[in-house]
Amino acid sequence: MTDITDPKHFLLQRFANKINEIEVAWSRLRDGPWHRETLQTLHRLLRSLAGSGTIFGFSRVTDSARACERLLEPLLENDAAATPEQKTQVEAFVAALKHAADHPDAADLSSKSGMLTAVPRGRDRPLFLVVENAQTATELTNQVRHFGYDVHTFTTLDDMSRAIPVALPCVVLLDLAFITEHRVDSAIHLQNIRAVFATLLFISTRSDLDARLHAVRAGGDAYFTLPLDLNLLINKLDQLTLSFTPEPFRVLVIDDSSLSAEHHASMLQQAGMHTRIVTQPPEVITALIDFQPDLILLDLYMPRCDGLELATVIRQKQDYVGVPIVFLSAEANLDRQLAALSLGADDFLVKPIVPAHLVAAVTHRAQRSRILRGFMVRDSLTKLLNHATTKEQLELEVLRAKRKGTSLAFGILDLDHFKSVNDRYGHVTGDQVIKNLARLLQRRLRGTDIVGRYGGEEFAVVLTDVDGARAVAVVDELRTAFEDMPQLSADKTFSITFSCGIATFPTYPDAIELTQAADKSLYEAKRAGRNRIVLG
Repeated sequence: MTDITDPKHFLLQRFANKINEIEVAWSRLRDGPWHRETLQTLHRLLRSLAGSGTIFGFSRVTDSARACERLLEPLLENDAAATPEQKTQVEAFVAALKHAADHPDAADLSSKSGMLTAVPRGRDRPLFLVVENAQTATELTNQVRHFGYDVHTFTTLDDMSRAIPVALPCVVLLDLAFITEHRVDSAIHLQNIRAVFATLLFISTRSDLDARLHAVRAGGDAYFTLPLDLNLLINKLDQLTLSFTPEPFRVLVIDDSSLSAEHHASMLQQAGMHTRIVTQPPEVITALIDFQPDLILLDLYMPRCDGLELATVIRQKQDYVGVPIVFLSAEANLDRQLAALSLGADDFLVKPIVPAHLVAAVTHRAQRSRILRGFMVRDSLTKLLNHATTKEQLELEVLRAKRKGTSLAFGILDLDHFKSVNDRYGHVTGDQVIKNLARLLQRRLRGTDIVGRYGGEEFAVVLTDVDGARAVAVVDELRTAFEDMPQLSADKTFSITFSCGIATFPTYPDAIELTQAADKSLYEAKRAGRNRIVLG
């Protein structure tokens, strides 16, 4: 049974109600006299819906509402009625709005604000390839599938259109000939693609301006000439389809009053955030380590130690110097508020507080903190965790596994004979190989696993809740997939492999011994001939 108090359900219901109003306004225009007042009402409703979609992260609703709004604007400016073709387009957009609200995707159901966590849409939704030439279709399908995309191939637009209700695509890769040589009316056929928010890419043997203009006017997001530079295509596909869904903010609420703490935590939870409540100051350090908050919401007056003292203790711990602290108290004395801020607090909010104000203050501070932290913890080339952050995450996962009595595996991967790749094909190709392996690890491992660039051509993975045998099996599947993946340099194709050393907890009781054991196992894998996994 659906919980009607669930904020996600509430938002979906609100969107459904707005879309119902749009349907009513549109039906009056479509079936009755064309009144400017009704058109203005429909335009206003679409603009409001697009704005709400942006605020709450319903990107598919926003895109369709804005596209329909743009379609109606010339009619308002010229005080003209819609042509039959325009009515068909509006009908498609209204249907798409309904579909988007009834079938929100993972990105729509996540908190609007938070750290971006890569969730590849290509894993869950197929890529549609529409080309007439059988050889081109086969070659492209085989090449793109190596990079984790589920490719469905069609030879006509009609075949593709019939497949959309069954398998909503993340990308449509379309031969430009379908809108040039065949003179297909793109306003009708391709609008159906845009109405379901698939990304539209064009391929063509032509590189002239007229061809590119055709693609732009048909709504193309990118244009590639044949023969394809596969690296460019895959990079663009990843850029467009790696759906970065926000990981909800984690807020640690510290207040000696459980009633007050639960009240404020509930406000934040309704906004999609994760919260943890601490009512006893001695529990704070454990909560910081275990929960890893993005922000601390702290009461000023508590028994045993007050909020000012507790904030000082937190700031003395190097790992939490950058975590925002927001005081929430009934204290109205400006001097006391300034004293709190002087200790390193980031804001002072006064009780009672309106939910929207609390959510806005927390979101602003936590978002800024995550952005700054992102620059410090990510590798610039691969966007994976950097070496230092990977080591920190390993230590945290070992502590968590100890508390829960679970196992984990730590693996160090190293590209085989990578220097020869740089020497033979150049450093640009070498960087592309590194990015290809990073992409494969991101796509094939679970969201709960940790992937980092350990340095140079080395990567590290932390696989949670697995034993040694399972870890070897998982990494061996990755090894095989990477060996089969074509690496490209200009007009040449080559392959490359990696070796991996794995160590497990609790066989090795801490992060230092795990790292040493995995490194030793990697050395053994290299010495035994490379392109293999060794479990320590």
